[in-house]
Amino acid sequence: MTMNGFEARSKTRLDLAPGNLATISASWFVTLQALIALVAATAHAEQPQRIYHCQPAQTYFCRNIHVSCAGVTDIPAAPFTVSIAGAVAAVEFEGAAATKSGSVAGEHDLVVRLSDGRDWIRIEANGRYSHRIHAARGAAMSQGRCVPAPAG
Repeated sequence: MTMNGFEARSKTRLDLAPGNLATISASWFVTLQALIALVAATAHAEQPQRIYHCQPAQTYFCRNIHVSCAGVTDIPAAPFTVSIAGAVAAVEFEGAAATKSGSVAGEHDLVVRLSDGRDWIRIEANGRYSHRIHAARGAAMSQGRCVPAPAG
């Protein structure tokens, strides 16, 4: 067959007879299942864990940390450890009974959004952190430094 002076050749002939459609569909289904399994295995591959130890600059939260510590509160700020694996974080506050979990966003500055509400922790690339909580008496913030845990 020629089209506009060029010969059209089919490299693969697809026979769409009723008996062959089931074979073609099954083949595509098996290929799709293998692709889904590969993506799932890659997504769940063990992510390298990053751990940060964080120390607050003050022993209490402030109403505003953008200009020094305006509005000192009676809410204590404690050291904490953040363990990050992929997009999941676990935050363990010193003296607290339970570990909090959250999701992680960002590449240079990490933002951990705690799963129990609107609270978050932002760790900047230079190690500085800010931690915002929403207490019954309103929002409050803490700031300080985080250092990566030694490898090993």
